[in-house]
Amino acid sequence: MRGPYVFNSLRDQFTARLKAEQLQAEERSMKSQSDLVRSVFQTAEWHLKAAYNIRIRRETVQAFLKYESFTRILDIGCGDGSLSLPLLTAERYLTLLDFSETMLSLVRSRIPNELADHVELLNQNVLSATLRPHSYDLILCVGVIAHVESPNALLEKIISWLKPGGSLILQNTEADHVLTSVARFLERIRSVLRPKIYDRNQLRSSELLGALTRKNFDLQAAFSYGLPLLGMRRIASQETLYRVVRLAYGAYPDARLPSCGNECLYFLKARP
Repeated sequence: MRGPYVFNSLRDQFTARLKAEQLQAEERSMKSQSDLVRSVFQTAEWHLKAAYNIRIRRETVQAFLKYESFTRILDIGCGDGSLSLPLLTAERYLTLLDFSETMLSLVRSRIPNELADHVELLNQNVLSATLRPHSYDLILCVGVIAHVESPNALLEKIISWLKPGGSLILQNTEADHVLTSVARFLERIRSVLRPKIYDRNQLRSSELLGALTRKNFDLQAAFSYGLPLLGMRRIASQETLYRVVRLAYGAYPDARLPSCGNECLYFLKARP
């Protein structure tokens, strides 16, 4: 006699969960994309899971800039400052822009006391931020363009803030790459049980670089790599994930298999 009872109990649990998921989906549809993105990046959990990827990005940024001179830096979507704080010196000034208060709190705790007056923290949405035009020698925009409401508006903001002859480091996940297609397929499977909070922008790097070329930017360097699949990221340590990526793709400027990577970092310069 317990069979029907167990079945009804499981059915009720499934129905309740389905209704809860539908309610969450309705709530998400009523929010702007910026609100949804903020809800994800407001916690530090995403950062801990991506530590190996942030390390790769940080090392690539430092390699791109090894022989470059710059004084004023803007880090858009700065996270905990892992990419830009290592660039800070007594001769440089850094503006950190992020709409996550949690991330900016982490940044604040990592700023060296002797350089605190060289750092400005801005808790703002990049698309509504108002900064002084043409005031930065270097702008970092890494891990951002996939998450904003308007990539074109983001590029226009960057162009307006960068000095003539200034440098831009930009990251994009190549939309047409097979690794991106595989990742999208796995995300669709996962979304059956856990609906996506929002859809990320899918951009072709050729079109992105073409748009910047028309805006008087020249490509100086590039580095591409791929991330381990979702299953491996759950079971392997951050150090193991880092070593796997480096083994497969190398490091700039000694990169391997550039066409096999869908995570693309670009170093560009604006023409004077």
